[in-house]
Amino acid sequence: MPLQATSLAHPMFWFVVAAQCLGLLAVWFTRRMEGSSFQSACQQCFLASLGLVGLATIVAFQLGPNLWLCSGATFALMVVAAVYEFSPAPGDAASLEDVA
Repeated sequence: MPLQATSLAHPMFWFVVAAQCLGLLAVWFTRRMEGSSFQSACQQCFLASLGLVGLATIVAFQLGPNLWLCSGATFALMVVAAVYEFSPAPGDAASLEDVA
């Protein structure tokens, strides 16, 4: 039986919001600290927050219909941002002269 979070005063609603904010901050710090001495600590924080966002998605699913969508989208965004390589490796980009 769903908990039905009918107002913003529901404490589980704010848990879900806090988990999403923490998850997005963790993925941002993880990408920014790549190659620094803080990289390992940021990666550990990211993995912990990934689990927290997963738990928040389950909690949001119990709060009511369609409240889990934002948490699920945050989870997916965190995974994609963690594995996608934003900077091209040297020699990977083909120039137009190479194709012709």
